[in-house]
Amino acid sequence: HLHAQASRRCYVTLWLGLFDPANRACRFVDPGHGHAILLRAGRDAEPISTRGDIPLSIEGNAVFHAESLALARDELLLLYSDGVTE
Repeated sequence: HLHAQASRRCYVTLWLGLFDPANRACRFVDPGHGHAILLRAGRDAEPISTRGDIPLSIEGNAVFHAESLALARDELLLLYSDGVTE
C-alpha cells in the first residue's frame, strides 16, 4: 500500500522489533534504518549488523528478512534515529 501511495522520491526507513523478556530474545526487521547498537558491560558499543533490506516503498514487492538477537542480562539494545523528517 505504501509503495502505491508514495511518490517515486519518497521512502521510509524503519526498525521494528519484538522483544520476548522470558528468553531475552529480540526478533526484528530493519528496512533501511540501520541505527541499532548493542551495549555490553565493560565492552565497546557494537553496531548491530543486519542484512541491509531496502527502505519501505522503494519496491512494491520487496521482501524483508526477520533477524534475531539474544540479549544477556547485562546487555542493552540502543535504538536511535537522526530525527529528521523531510
